[in-house]
Amino acid sequence: MEKDCIAWIRGKSLFITKLSLYVDEETLQMLWEFICNDCRCTAVFNNVSRINMINNSYPLQISDMKIVNNKENGWDRDSSYFVRDFEEQQISFYCESFKINAPFISS
Repeated sequence: MEKDCIAWIRGKSLFITKLSLYVDEETLQMLWEFICNDCRCTAVFNNVSRINMINNSYPLQISDMKIVNNKENGWDRDSSYFVRDFEEQQISFYCESFKINAPFISS
């Protein structure tokens, strides 16, 4: 599932309309509500760390989203994935796992 999401989101333009951080079972979670290809989608990133955001305007527009899988290289659990805005570098963070809910991704 995560592999399908990584392939699907690569190079997509996203308009993040809601970004929330919350603690769940003592780990930091990030929730996105976003629009992509005229469809409303959500994403949940689990055990988030090393968040870097440099944008002060919303909705946050990301023109080229990348998710890099670090698990194969034996990285620590909370660094399993590196999520970033490849072109503008407005947001980046690491997470242990994630799930994207979009109409064009099979569950």
